[in-house]
Amino acid sequence: MRLIDWDSVSSLPLKSTVPSAGQPAPGPLRLDLAALTAEELQHLLGEAAAQRMMPEVSQARLEGRTVAGDLIPREQEYQPQVERSWGKTPELARQLSGLRGELAQLGGTDLGVYYLPLLAEVRHLRAYLFAPDTALALRWSDTPGSARAPAPFLLAATLLRDRASGTAAVLSSTSALPFVPTQSEEIDARLYQGAAPTSAGSGSAGTPQGNPAQSLPAQPVPAQLMPAQPLAAQALLEAHRLQVARHGRGVRLGLVAGNEYADWLRVFSTVRQVNLAAWTRRGLLIEEG
Repeated sequence: MRLIDWDSVSSLPLKSTVPSAGQPAPGPLRLDLAALTAEELQHLLGEAAAQRMMPEVSQARLEGRTVAGDLIPREQEYQPQVERSWGKTPELARQLSGLRGELAQLGGTDLGVYYLPLLAEVRHLRAYLFAPDTALALRWSDTPGSARAPAPFLLAATLLRDRASGTAAVLSSTSALPFVPTQSEEIDARLYQGAAPTSAGSGSAGTPQGNPAQSLPAQPVPAQLMPAQPLAAQALLEAHRLQVARHGRGVRLGLVAGNEYADWLRVFSTVRQVNLAAWTRRGLLIEEG
């Protein structure tokens, strides 16, 4: 099974919510595969695995049963890492070095590398803050034997100051990984792939349906002619900021020196809370006793 990406986090150090006296601690959460759409199931498991599992999922839906998927941590754990040369292969090291250099040139505040032990794959990230309102994560897998891990990708997030329109945040990524299950209707989630943003409706691989990760209308270049390399960091940030501006203004970050990581964490924590609420409303989560 592919990774379910719980892309936002709570505070550090992370502590579970303490239940009131006499109340049992909440059980762990799992994803209910029978509650996912066909598109979400395919993006989560891969086409072949999804087809093999469809008979079981279809039967469970008919009978009103659940099909338990991967565990979903109620709180994500981020473990700070000592700085070193990252990349388990020479090619990965080259990619990470190039992206880090580009992000530094763009003015990002490097907040260090963190390891996410509760995820199945893609457990490493380097956190960045970009003035005035963007938290960004460079995600990759440095775990030996993780053959299914995708290429390094970028995930940018901005909270909106005015939620009157019903949108709480803008989320942009160069990978479809964070968009399964589909993001909350309160999150404008957009997928950018190739050397330039693909045109809307071009059928970019990995874009879930429902409240999809939209692609920014741009040059009318057919998707099949797009280069396969990930979108450059500068192009992603420009597209992300343009989308934020369409909603208004983002919540300003990094106003207090030394508080940059707390600001970064607050952005992704809010995205997480909004998504968990949406997935609960959809009945996607199973609480184990």
